[in-house]
Amino acid sequence: MINVESAHPPGWLAIPTGVTPRFLEFWDCFVRLHIPQAKGTGYTRASGPSNAQNRNNAVRNMLGQANPQWISFWDDDHDFDAGYLIRQLDILYSDPTIDAVASSYARKYPPFAPVMFKTLFPDPMVKLKWSDVEQFIAGNPGKLMPIVGVGAGGLLVRRQVFEKLEQDRPLDQRAWFESGPQRQWGGDLGLCMKMRDAGMKIVLDPLQTLGHLIPVTIMPKIADGKVHLHFQFGTGGGFQVAAEHFAKLEETPVKEDTGHQQ
Repeated sequence: MINVESAHPPGWLAIPTGVTPRFLEFWDCFVRLHIPQAKGTGYTRASGPSNAQNRNNAVRNMLGQANPQWISFWDDDHDFDAGYLIRQLDILYSDPTIDAVASSYARKYPPFAPVMFKTLFPDPMVKLKWSDVEQFIAGNPGKLMPIVGVGAGGLLVRRQVFEKLEQDRPLDQRAWFESGPQRQWGGDLGLCMKMRDAGMKIVLDPLQTLGHLIPVTIMPKIADGKVHLHFQFGTGGGFQVAAEHFAKLEETPVKEDTGHQQ
C-alpha cells in the first residue's frame, strides 16, 4: 500500500482474499492505489462462506481496534481509480451528518442498471435509473444525492454506524450485513435497511464512478450531465465465469458504448 499523507482519521479496509487470477489482478491494482495511511489504519483480508459473513467479520475486526474511525468495503470484482478513497473521505468528513458515501456503478448484466435504490423492503424494491442520476446532476450541480440503498462494494461507512446498530446482540453475534428470507435482498441491502430505520444518511457522489468486472469492466462515465457506459476488457484469466452473451464481444473488443443506457 502506498503511504499518502492524509488529514483524515485512520480507518479500516475490508478486502477479499484468494488465489484466483481475478483476485491477483485485483490485488496488483489495489497496492498501486493511493490509500491514506495513519497510525491505526489497517485492513482485513476476508474469507468465508458468504460476502455478508465476510463483511460482518471485517467490521468486528475493525471494532476490535481503538483507532479506526471508518471502514471501506472493497470487492475483487471492482475497478477503483487512484484517489478513489481519498475523495470519499473528503466527502465523509465535510459533513458530520453523512454516515456513508457511495459511488455510481452498474450491475454486471444487461441492462446494466445502477446498483442504487430509491426504496427498500418492506416497500417495493425500486432501483434508481441512470436517467434519475442525470436529472439529479442537471438540477443539483456539484451536489451529493441522498439514496436509501446501494451495493456495499466501494462503500465508505463511519465506525459509529456499526457501534450503534445491532446493540442488542453480543459483538460476536452481530449481523450488520444480513440477507432477507428467500434472498429477497442481499446482505449489503440489509445494512442499508438498518441504517434507514435508524435515521442514518447515505449519500451518492454521482460524479465518482466505480467499475464492475466480468470479462469487461463496466464503468459509468459522466460527460455533459449524461451517463455513458464504457466497456473495457480486463487482462486477467479470472473472468471466465462471464455471462454467455459476452462471448462474442470478447472476440471483437468494444472500448465504449455508443450512447447512454438506462
